[in-house]
Amino acid sequence: MDIFRVGRHKKASLQLSINAIVVLILAITLLGLGLGFIKKQFGAVEAQFTAVGEEIKSGIIEKIQASGELLVFNRIDVTVGKGKPEDFYMGIKNTQTAEDQFTVTFECISAIGGSCPTDASDWFQTFELYEIQSGQVGVLPVTLLADETGKFLMTVKVDGVNIQDYADKEFFLTVR
Repeated sequence: MDIFRVGRHKKASLQLSINAIVVLILAITLLGLGLGFIKKQFGAVEAQFTAVGEEIKSGIIEKIQASGELLVFNRIDVTVGKGKPEDFYMGIKNTQTAEDQFTVTFECISAIGGSCPTDASDWFQTFELYEIQSGQVGVLPVTLLADETGKFLMTVKVDGVNIQDYADKEFFLTVR
């Protein structure tokens, strides 16, 4: 009788192993399908962000060409959260007869209910030198990461390598 019991337990052990393999295969399949679905969704979102970025850039170029301004933002009133990065764009038109390299600096002019932070220029990150062909518009991405709350009147100054004080523009910054 002990012999039959041993045989029966071996069959149950084999059945358990087959069930485990089937469950494992199903889990791997579902994981693969889930990852594929998520990748497809993120790819669609990335494509939408790219399309929005291109739309903003073309809007800035059209605005500069229509207005004749040398410096344009996609937003003149920027509101950000403290410590949260925020992206915006600025366009610069090169009216020089040759290609030029431009530098961009940001300064705080005044603050409402307080004083300008000493390191406000460190809040803005963009290209150090940006080349723009003669007669063309360059659109620069700017990343803002502010570490003090308040309302500030800021100015951005653009200098060319071949010409100083090329353009400047004021904008409002609210950090919450």
